[in-house]
Amino acid sequence: TWRIGFTRGGPWWLALPTLVIEVAAASGSAVLAWALWPMPTAVHPPHPADDGPPPGSEGASLVRVAVDVLVRVTDQADHEVRATLVAAKSMRGVQRVLLVDHSERPGMAALAGELGAVPVPLTATPAGPSALAAITAAATPWCVVLAAGDVPAIDLVDRLAPYLDDPTVAVVQGLGRSFAEDSPEHGPNRRHELTFEWTGLNPALGTRGVAMWLGTGSIVRLDALRDVAAPTGAHPLESHWSATSALLAAGWKVVAPDVTVLARRSLPSEAAVHVDRADRARAARRLLFAPGGALRRGPLPTPVRLAHLAWAVRPLSGFRRSAFLAVLCGALLAGQVPFTAGVAPLLAMWLPAFLATSIGLALLSGWTLRPGDRTRWSLHTLGPVWSSLRHEPVARPGGHRRVPALYGAGLTVAVVALSVVLVLRGLSERVTHTLGELRQGQLLALLLVSLWTLALSLDLLRVLARRAQLRRSPRVVAALTATLGDLGVTVVDMTPLGAGLLSTSAAAVGEHLTLLTAIPTATGITDVEIPCTVRNSMIRGGEWRIGVEFGQLENAAAIALAEFCSIEPIWERMGAMPGRSVTEARPIVYLPDPEDAGPARLAVRALALAALLGAVASGLPGRADAAGAVTRHVQGTVVAGVTADDPDGGVPVDTGVPDTLVDHDEPIPTTEAPSQASEGVSDGTSGEAGEGDAVSGAVVVVVCSDDAGDDGQWGTNDDHYLPPVSAVTGPDGTFDLEIDGLACWASVEPPAGYSVDVPAGDNPTVLSEEPRALDLAGDLAGDWALTVPLAPTAMEGPDGRAGAPRTLAEVQWVPRAAAPDAAPEATTPDSALPAPPVPPVPADEPADPLSVLNLVVLAAAGLLVGSLLLGMVRPRSLARVQPL
Repeated sequence: TWRIGFTRGGPWWLALPTLVIEVAAASGSAVLAWALWPMPTAVHPPHPADDGPPPGSEGASLVRVAVDVLVRVTDQADHEVRATLVAAKSMRGVQRVLLVDHSERPGMAALAGELGAVPVPLTATPAGPSALAAITAAATPWCVVLAAGDVPAIDLVDRLAPYLDDPTVAVVQGLGRSFAEDSPEHGPNRRHELTFEWTGLNPALGTRGVAMWLGTGSIVRLDALRDVAAPTGAHPLESHWSATSALLAAGWKVVAPDVTVLARRSLPSEAAVHVDRADRARAARRLLFAPGGALRRGPLPTPVRLAHLAWAVRPLSGFRRSAFLAVLCGALLAGQVPFTAGVAPLLAMWLPAFLATSIGLALLSGWTLRPGDRTRWSLHTLGPVWSSLRHEPVARPGGHRRVPALYGAGLTVAVVALSVVLVLRGLSERVTHTLGELRQGQLLALLLVSLWTLALSLDLLRVLARRAQLRRSPRVVAALTATLGDLGVTVVDMTPLGAGLLSTSAAAVGEHLTLLTAIPTATGITDVEIPCTVRNSMIRGGEWRIGVEFGQLENAAAIALAEFCSIEPIWERMGAMPGRSVTEARPIVYLPDPEDAGPARLAVRALALAALLGAVASGLPGRADAAGAVTRHVQGTVVAGVTADDPDGGVPVDTGVPDTLVDHDEPIPTTEAPSQASEGVSDGTSGEAGEGDAVSGAVVVVVCSDDAGDDGQWGTNDDHYLPPVSAVTGPDGTFDLEIDGLACWASVEPPAGYSVDVPAGDNPTVLSEEPRALDLAGDLAGDWALTVPLAPTAMEGPDGRAGAPRTLAEVQWVPRAAAPDAAPEATTPDSALPAPPVPPVPADEPADPLSVLNLVVLAAAGLLVGSLLLGMVRPRSLARVQPL
């Protein structure tokens, strides 16, 4: 409401998109607030372990009914699939483990056979393959769904099954967390990007019974799934989201307890993250706009529609951020702003609303949606949301899909575009003056928004002074004695793919050796013989650090590695490890990969530095000589009016009808002159109201000066005047002029049928022929207008036509008190023309001193420059790190 009631719009092509963007942002914040608003405390089913024996004891089997577990395999590595299968078989209350291979890779069936899982083919329906139809292969009333790579808690079924005692609950979606400290899905603040959806939004929707079925970590009632038509499509994410709509439309509930029962796998590469975010945007768009969607006619109840809208806010926010960046760049290039507002409305309405929205959502979400997270997400998904408009990427042989771009490629394009615009703006402000002119306050406001956007973007691209590194797999700290060939070694850290060893002797890089060691796990100690390849060997502190990569593993060794490296460390952190507490979790280290600067990263840094220099050039106070070179586009209208006391006027007409002599961008203001009779300015408030008619054929003359001369006063005989410009008003009374100069004056010659000789009264009509000064330095954002009334009369001109425009000498020298036909004389007073309302400053002095906004812009740009330069400094210690 403050935008509509307390601001003035700019050009429609900027104002309209900005209003749409703001409405979309406000609507998204509103539905998120509705979704996160606390509901009355629900009665949660008691966990059986509360009254039962402790975990790990002989009587700890608490599940009332056995369930089947369905494990989906898409693009996960073999060791990730093995870890999930081993963990699933270790869960209490599991009858069978089923494996559905969406990737159709050779060897998956053999892996399932080794671990006692049952391969299940992807079910085909008359309408096509269905990822959900495979769930109906379970032989139990309930089925647990897992994604390969995720590690479930031992008591997942114990935690979730009691919620199915409610016969209206179709799905219980368990809460999953990422226990990794860094991955391509983690931001520079080391927080997973989907933390809000997993731990904040979905549990809040679950209290209303309208949570989203995410697939992995859930337990589903098969009767409910058979009750609705299973959506077709082999993509698990989109299938589960579509099934949620079908279940909720049929009257079923989907709940999401806020108890952690799953450790989620982090995607291993930026390409995989890009595809996942594009899939989420595509699924969210279909959730809203597909037949029966939240924004289409259908059976969905209103709470379900609001829940779907809340769920789709973040996946689709990249579209809104793209429009925001387009408006920002357009405003900087055009020299216009989408809207103008005073300082008081901004401080009293916009700032509190902005802070309340950001902090309010953070508090409602339990601080899972922190201030700035929404902007970071929308910036990071600029590329995926546009990729989602295309059809799903075609699969290559082996199940790997073609990736259109890396995660962050769209953001890089946006950074390049914004940087180029800032460079052009800086050049225009200081050198070329080719872009549209902006008031200093408006320019500084646009620069602050640009720097804020640029800072968040560069932070996401990791080109600032942050050293957050990415790692393919974490390393579990170990202290195991072993032998590598003939060398006695100590295993210091280990992954399912390799290990880091310490030895007193070197090993040749590329040598194939056998690692002999014993791996302790909760199920016992396993002696293993692992074929290895030495990948690097270097001496550190008098000892040799040897990195080895594992070769083909036997089943027993692979299971022991999965338990030691992937399953038990996660269980310890979840508090689900029998006989272990959270404080006794074994440490996991993340060794930094060597960072490849690359030409693309260096190019982004260089372009960002150039953009910051452009922002600094634009943020410095302007100079009068630059302002004098600006051409102003002036448009206006001449109207007719009579005074209230004119005996011949008939119906009273307000003499204050303004001439909208305005700048092309915004109205050119004026201030009231000392004498209305001499200055020709009416305040537009006196007289008894009425509107006059537009005057056609009036001649508008404007003369400007670009030098005040030796006396320093404008409008005197030593000024340097530019050639006058004139225009004749059209049938609608409008005129159009382009003017140059630092001080300008305008006058109007009436056409035939109009006169300036009007009898005096309480509200006399002022002389329209009198030159009056234009306020070129005042506040252009107000509703001020220059009043140019002409009195209609029966008097004809000498030739029946309007007089010709005055010459430069006449406009320059005719004294205000002189008769209209008086000839100019050399003895004319020095100040023959009215002084400008705000005298321009001399060209050799700054136009404006440094203001608070100037200092803020310069300080922000300086901090970003320093952070970029520090980010380019590569510590030598990191440069020597080698992958192991």
